[in-house]
Amino acid sequence: MVENEITYLSVPVPDDGAVIWGKGFDIDKVGRLPWLAGAELALTR
Repeated sequence: MVENEITYLSVPVPDDGAVIWGKGFDIDKVGRLPWLAGAELALTR
């Protein structure tokens, strides 16, 4: 999950994963998605 558009457009997407653009404060809404509740997360900087 990334916050800004430039990062979203340039981040490598894992073969078995997804990248979600949180769009700033809208990122709070993503945390309430039921299908995301059990997802494994990989944290990178």
